[in-house]
Amino acid sequence: PPAPPSPPAAPAFLVCVRPMRVDDVPKVLSILNEAAEGEVSVTSLETYAREVCAAAADDQLGLVAELASSSEVVGAVGLLLAHNLKPEEMKLDSSCGYVTNLAVASVARRAGVGAVLLLAAEDAARQAGCVRVACRVDDDNDAARSLYQCKGYAAVEPKPLVDFRMLMGTLYGFAGVAHLADLTVGTSQLATMAGAPVFASMDPTQQVLALVWCAMGPAAAAAGRFGGPVVAAAGLAAYGAYEVGLAAACASAFGAIGGDAMTSAIGVQVVVLGCYQFLSPQGLLSPGGRGRLSLGKSLDDDGGGGGGGGASESA
Repeated sequence: PPAPPSPPAAPAFLVCVRPMRVDDVPKVLSILNEAAEGEVSVTSLETYAREVCAAAADDQLGLVAELASSSEVVGAVGLLLAHNLKPEEMKLDSSCGYVTNLAVASVARRAGVGAVLLLAAEDAARQAGCVRVACRVDDDNDAARSLYQCKGYAAVEPKPLVDFRMLMGTLYGFAGVAHLADLTVGTSQLATMAGAPVFASMDPTQQVLALVWCAMGPAAAAAGRFGGPVVAAAGLAAYGAYEVGLAAACASAFGAIGGDAMTSAIGVQVVVLGCYQFLSPQGLLSPGGRGRLSLGKSLDDDGGGGGGGGASESA
């Protein structure tokens, strides 16, 4: 049988990107409400649109894409510049602009309007002195994820999570040094609290296990400072797992006293894991972050020129 006819190509629009005005609010509200599919109240969306129009340019701004042929608004995007306006998990640093509420009217989708708006937002961020941009996207929104990926966006971690991981690595590092001093020149207090003998009375295997425990603290700190996110997280996990395992060995060898040490070690690691999950955008304990991805890119990755400030673009 003959092959079915190819679907018609998406129409090409000539659009102009310009700052959002108060008289754009009804149309922008309609576009945002359509894109939100009922997950955000109309009142909240309207409040956002009106605040954007009234905001100082160095706090936040809104851009709209309008058809050059009819001046009909077919898309919008926001850019948060002021640090206090950004979602907590996206407060990466003050030089990072946050792209938000990128939406295109259904009649103009899959024609490049979203890409034009995104590039215009990046240009605006660059002109405001930002060196990076970031956004959040639903992990099941394949169209949006594809757009951001094509424009060079990659997964990023929220600053609170990065800071927490660095803090825990540093604490583990100091703890390892303190444990070593306690074992070798001190009274082996932690070891004896777990039921183990003082370091000098341990057999060679026990001494090696204790010294590895001490070394894993600085190793976790080094992984957090010099490694990437995966290496840093692995360093924390390895330290925690080893400490719990060592405490479990003490419980097995020394009975109830060692069991108390194991309980304490497990309790510490449960708290650390809980904090990590709370701060992670997709963590099980994250307040409202599950199902969303944090993406970002450096504005040095391309040369700009995406069409902000009223420039016309073919989409």
